[in-house]
Amino acid sequence: MSWPKVALGEICIVDWGNTSLTKSSYVAGGDYLAVSATGGDGRIDHWEHKAMTPVISAIGAQCGKLFLPKEDFTAIKNTITLTPIDDSRNQEACCPIYLYYLLSSMQLPRRGAGQPFISKGDLEKFKIPLPPLEEQRRIAAILDKAGNLRQHANGQLCQAKDLLASLFIETIGDPHQNPRDWSTLPLAEAVQAGTDVTYGIVQAGEEFPGGIPYIRTGDIVDGEIDLSALRHTDPAIASRFMRSTVRTGEIIMSIRATVGTTAIIPPCLDGANLTQGTARVAPGKYVNGVYLLQYLRMPSTQVWIQRQVKGATFREITLARLRELPVLIPPMAIQDKFADKAMLANSAIDSSKVLLSRIENLSLSLGNQLLGRK
Repeated sequence: MSWPKVALGEICIVDWGNTSLTKSSYVAGGDYLAVSATGGDGRIDHWEHKAMTPVISAIGAQCGKLFLPKEDFTAIKNTITLTPIDDSRNQEACCPIYLYYLLSSMQLPRRGAGQPFISKGDLEKFKIPLPPLEEQRRIAAILDKAGNLRQHANGQLCQAKDLLASLFIETIGDPHQNPRDWSTLPLAEAVQAGTDVTYGIVQAGEEFPGGIPYIRTGDIVDGEIDLSALRHTDPAIASRFMRSTVRTGEIIMSIRATVGTTAIIPPCLDGANLTQGTARVAPGKYVNGVYLLQYLRMPSTQVWIQRQVKGATFREITLARLRELPVLIPPMAIQDKFADKAMLANSAIDSSKVLLSRIENLSLSLGNQLLGRK
């Protein structure tokens, strides 16, 4: 059904967050861009808002992202709040949860190129479909249930990933404490003979259809390589960087921006290459590849890596420092024992990812139907 459209300014008070507080404490599980109404330093010289008031990040990298605080909060700088207006019967003109889901599915009006921002005036004029209040609540309730299912599935996925770290501690021990006093090797000596910890192509050139795929820092997503966004370079260019040609089962690490993120090379990318922002780590005879991957992901190892990072705006770790990373070398039988356990944990992770993907697709389909999206 086609619902009448109304401007947001007709049903909501659209207002800037104007707190001078600089420290943000995220409420309700860390999902909401709002500081507690109690403040952080005693300066309560700003508006306080009720729970379930949609908040829009209006400036910067998250411009257009919506949040829905589950408890009373104070809007912070660079956010816009949408507070539903009450009518004469003290009834809201719109359901805030419906508004949150609806606006999350829409392209909000933005201005600016280099630094996009959302104008309060543009939002007030922005029109949305508005069914009767009871229908809004029905839609919100259904999408809330789908959201709860998605949150539960994501929780299972996080637990499965945490299991890997627990299995590592159980089998190997805390690598920082090294309770069994095992020897260590610098990463440069733990890689395969004839290879080096090295980055890839300096200038990959324009996209070359059918060429050699290469992996950038942004292609490492949630511990895996996002195959959907890979770019390709001319084979002639890739041939000049054979040292960074990756093979199935090898590890790549981001050495710029998102320093320390890692992934395994899948069979479909055997023979691919890298950019300057990623490094090849080919496990050698002293380390099981599954063991080395988890070792690199352990908190104590990540702390070591982050301490070597240089730059604030442009973050990177040099290859020279990365090659010095100390790698704990347990007996191979113990490494293999961990790898066997990790196979079971990875199976649980894969199952959780499949479940989460199905639920996300279901949520999207429901949203399309209930909110009238095409």
